[in-house]
Amino acid sequence: MRVGTTPWSAPRVHGLLAAGARADRLAELARAVRARPLDPACATPLRVLRRALRENDDEAVRRAARTLLGRGPGLTPSGDDILCGVLLAAHALGTPAPGIAAEVTAPDAVARTPLVSLALLRHAVRGECVPQAASLLRGLAAPYPLDPDPLLAVGHHSGTDLARGLLAGLAARR
Repeated sequence: MRVGTTPWSAPRVHGLLAAGARADRLAELARAVRARPLDPACATPLRVLRRALRENDDEAVRRAARTLLGRGPGLTPSGDDILCGVLLAAHALGTPAPGIAAEVTAPDAVARTPLVSLALLRHAVRGECVPQAASLLRGLAAPYPLDPDPLLAVGHHSGTDLARGLLAGLAARR
Protein backbone atom coordinates (compact mmCIF):
# COMPACT_ATOMS: atom_id res chain seq x y z
CA MET A 1 0.00 0.00 0.00
CA ARG A 2 1.23 3.48 -0.88
CA VAL A 3 0.15 6.49 1.07
CA GLY A 4 0.67 9.99 -0.21
CA THR A 5 -0.51 13.48 0.33
CA THR A 6 -2.52 15.70 -1.90
CA PRO A 7 -1.86 19.42 -1.88
CA TRP A 8 -4.83 21.27 -0.47
CA SER A 9 -5.63 24.85 -1.11
CA ALA A 10 -8.60 26.49 0.54
CA PRO A 11 -10.72 28.61 -1.78
CA ARG A 12 -10.27 32.34 -1.23
CA VAL A 13 -13.30 34.59 -1.20
CA HIS A 14 -11.80 38.09 -1.14
CA GLY A 15 -13.87 40.45 -3.26
CA LEU A 16 -16.40 37.83 -4.45
CA LEU A 17 -19.24 40.15 -3.46
CA ALA A 18 -17.60 43.51 -4.12
CA ALA A 19 -20.63 44.41 -6.23
CA GLY A 20 -22.96 43.18 -3.49
CA ALA A 21 -25.24 40.22 -2.92
CA ARG A 22 -28.68 39.95 -4.45
CA ALA A 23 -31.39 40.66 -1.87
CA ASP A 24 -33.50 37.75 -3.13
CA ARG A 25 -30.56 35.35 -2.67
CA LEU A 26 -29.95 36.62 0.87
CA ALA A 27 -33.65 36.09 1.65
CA GLU A 28 -33.45 32.51 0.31
CA LEU A 29 -30.44 31.79 2.50
CA ALA A 30 -32.07 33.39 5.55
CA ARG A 31 -35.18 31.20 5.12
CA ALA A 32 -33.06 28.06 4.87
CA VAL A 33 -31.03 28.98 7.97
CA ARG A 34 -34.05 29.99 10.08
CA ALA A 35 -35.51 26.52 9.51
CA ARG A 36 -32.60 25.01 11.45
CA PRO A 37 -31.93 25.24 15.20
CA LEU A 38 -29.38 27.59 16.74
CA ASP A 39 -27.47 26.55 19.86
CA PRO A 40 -29.33 28.49 22.61
CA ALA A 41 -25.99 29.51 24.15
CA CYS A 42 -25.24 31.49 20.97
CA ALA A 43 -28.58 33.28 20.54
CA THR A 44 -27.92 36.35 22.68
CA PRO A 45 -24.24 36.75 21.71
CA LEU A 46 -25.25 36.52 18.02
CA ARG A 47 -27.85 39.28 18.51
CA VAL A 48 -25.20 41.43 20.23
CA LEU A 49 -22.75 40.76 17.39
CA ARG A 50 -25.33 41.67 14.73
CA ARG A 51 -26.10 44.95 16.47
CA ALA A 52 -22.41 45.79 16.90
CA LEU A 53 -21.77 45.05 13.22
CA ARG A 54 -24.73 47.21 12.13
CA GLU A 55 -23.52 50.07 14.33
CA ASN A 56 -19.94 49.59 13.10
CA ASP A 57 -18.78 49.50 16.74
CA ASP A 58 -15.40 47.75 16.59
CA GLU A 59 -15.04 47.42 20.36
CA ALA A 60 -18.51 45.89 20.74
CA VAL A 61 -17.75 43.55 17.82
CA ARG A 62 -14.59 42.44 19.57
CA ARG A 63 -16.43 41.82 22.87
CA ALA A 64 -19.13 39.84 21.06
CA ALA A 65 -16.47 37.81 19.24
CA ARG A 66 -14.78 37.08 22.55
CA THR A 67 -18.10 35.84 23.94
CA LEU A 68 -18.79 33.62 20.91
CA LEU A 69 -15.27 32.16 20.64
CA GLY A 70 -15.41 28.53 21.78
CA ARG A 71 -19.14 28.72 22.63
CA GLY A 72 -20.98 25.49 21.95
CA PRO A 73 -20.08 21.79 21.79
CA GLY A 74 -17.88 19.90 19.36
CA LEU A 75 -14.65 20.32 17.46
CA THR A 76 -16.00 23.45 15.80
CA PRO A 77 -18.34 25.13 18.27
CA SER A 78 -21.31 27.05 16.89
CA GLY A 79 -19.87 30.37 18.04
CA ASP A 80 -16.67 29.72 16.08
CA ASP A 81 -18.58 28.76 12.94
CA ILE A 82 -20.59 31.98 13.20
CA LEU A 83 -17.38 34.01 13.55
CA CYS A 84 -15.94 32.22 10.49
CA GLY A 85 -19.00 33.26 8.53
CA VAL A 86 -18.69 36.92 9.54
CA LEU A 87 -14.99 36.93 8.64
CA LEU A 88 -15.72 35.38 5.24
CA ALA A 89 -18.54 37.87 4.58
CA ALA A 90 -16.13 40.72 5.29
CA HIS A 91 -13.59 39.27 2.87
CA ALA A 92 -16.22 38.67 0.20
CA LEU A 93 -17.29 42.31 0.45
CA GLY A 94 -13.70 43.54 0.57
CA THR A 95 -14.18 45.10 4.02
CA PRO A 96 -12.14 44.46 7.17
CA ALA A 97 -13.30 42.73 10.35
CA PRO A 98 -10.45 43.76 12.68
CA GLY A 99 -12.25 43.12 15.97
CA ILE A 100 -13.02 39.51 15.17
CA ALA A 101 -9.62 38.91 13.59
CA ALA A 102 -7.93 40.27 16.73
CA GLU A 103 -9.89 37.91 18.97
CA VAL A 104 -9.27 34.75 16.98
CA THR A 105 -5.56 35.48 16.61
CA ALA A 106 -5.06 36.55 20.25
CA PRO A 107 -2.61 34.38 22.21
CA ASP A 108 -5.32 33.16 24.61
CA ALA A 109 -7.58 31.92 21.77
CA VAL A 110 -5.75 28.59 21.80
CA ALA A 111 -7.02 27.97 25.35
CA ARG A 112 -10.59 28.98 24.54
CA THR A 113 -11.53 26.79 21.58
CA PRO A 114 -10.48 23.44 20.04
CA LEU A 115 -7.41 23.57 17.79
CA VAL A 116 -9.33 22.32 14.76
CA SER A 117 -11.77 25.19 15.09
CA LEU A 118 -9.00 27.71 15.74
CA ALA A 119 -7.27 26.60 12.53
CA LEU A 120 -10.49 27.14 10.54
CA LEU A 121 -10.95 30.56 12.15
CA ARG A 122 -7.44 31.57 11.20
CA HIS A 123 -8.07 30.44 7.62
CA ALA A 124 -11.19 32.63 7.64
CA VAL A 125 -9.08 35.59 8.82
CA ARG A 126 -7.18 35.15 5.53
CA GLY A 127 -10.41 34.77 3.53
CA GLU A 128 -9.98 31.02 3.08
CA CYS A 129 -12.86 28.60 3.55
CA VAL A 130 -14.42 25.27 2.72
CA PRO A 131 -15.43 24.96 -0.96
CA GLN A 132 -19.14 24.87 -0.05
CA ALA A 133 -18.91 28.35 1.53
CA ALA A 134 -17.08 29.81 -1.46
CA SER A 135 -19.69 28.31 -3.78
CA LEU A 136 -22.53 29.77 -1.73
CA LEU A 137 -20.90 33.22 -1.73
CA ARG A 138 -20.56 33.08 -5.52
CA GLY A 139 -24.21 32.05 -5.72
CA LEU A 140 -25.33 35.09 -3.72
CA ALA A 141 -24.42 37.34 -6.65
CA ALA A 142 -25.36 34.94 -9.45
CA PRO A 143 -28.43 35.09 -11.69
CA TYR A 144 -29.20 31.40 -11.18
CA PRO A 145 -31.10 29.90 -8.19
CA LEU A 146 -29.16 29.66 -4.94
CA ASP A 147 -28.48 26.18 -3.54
CA PRO A 148 -27.55 26.53 0.14
CA ASP A 149 -27.88 22.79 0.83
CA PRO A 150 -24.23 21.82 0.21
CA LEU A 151 -23.05 24.33 2.84
CA LEU A 152 -25.88 23.57 5.26
CA ALA A 153 -24.96 19.86 5.07
CA VAL A 154 -21.40 20.46 6.33
CA GLY A 155 -20.88 18.88 9.75
CA HIS A 156 -23.56 18.51 12.39
CA HIS A 157 -24.39 22.23 12.62
CA SER A 158 -21.22 23.82 11.24
CA GLY A 159 -22.49 24.68 7.78
CA THR A 160 -25.68 26.21 9.13
CA ASP A 161 -23.80 28.23 11.74
CA LEU A 162 -21.29 29.38 9.15
CA ALA A 163 -24.25 30.52 7.01
CA ARG A 164 -25.64 32.40 10.04
CA GLY A 165 -22.35 34.26 10.30
CA LEU A 166 -22.34 35.01 6.58
CA LEU A 167 -25.83 36.48 6.88
CA ALA A 168 -24.86 38.56 9.92
CA GLY A 169 -21.78 39.93 8.18
CA LEU A 170 -23.52 40.62 4.88
CA ALA A 171 -26.61 42.22 6.45
CA ALA A 172 -24.49 44.59 8.53
CA ARG A 173 -22.73 45.97 5.49
CA ARG A 174 -25.72 46.48 3.18
